[in-house]
Amino acid sequence: LRLDDLAIDWVAVDPASPSAGRTSGDLTVRTSTGASIAAVMDGAAAVPGPGPEVVLPAGATVVAVGTLDAVERLRALLGA
Repeated sequence: LRLDDLAIDWVAVDPASPSAGRTSGDLTVRTSTGASIAAVMDGAAAVPGPGPEVVLPAGATVVAVGTLDAVERLRALLGA
């Protein structure tokens, strides 16, 4: 979903990514990408509004919010 320069997108955590299995706090997601993670979805489990201690499991999907560029930086961080 795109509204002007705001993007809300679903981003997969690639199982081959060095980011898989780490927390958003360890990855400094907000600082390093400019995007926020609004939710982490892993199978049937969902964590809305996750804190920095929530692990980003391999194969999970995160709901990302930010500028178009910020969401693309998050996609690169969580990719392989």
